[in-house]
Amino acid sequence: MNQHGYHCPECDGSEGIKIAATATSWVCLMEDGVEDDGLNWEWDDTSDARCLECDWHGKVVGLVVIAEEEWSEDGD
Repeated sequence: MNQHGYHCPECDGSEGIKIAATATSWVCLMEDGVEDDGLNWEWDDTSDARCLECDWHGKVVGLVVIAEEEWSEDGD
């Protein structure tokens, strides 16, 4: 189970979900180089999504979302 509860609408897979996300990082330019605050990953319902298990592709809004409290103890 991935940490967002996303499942493929075709095969119900959850481990092979890929999302087209954008990474942003603020950097501070300093005399001896740069310092960054790490990456912030962002996507929304209109971002492209794909299932690596069955090759479904669509938008994030098309994924099935299972609430964390509904996850089984073994992670399925």
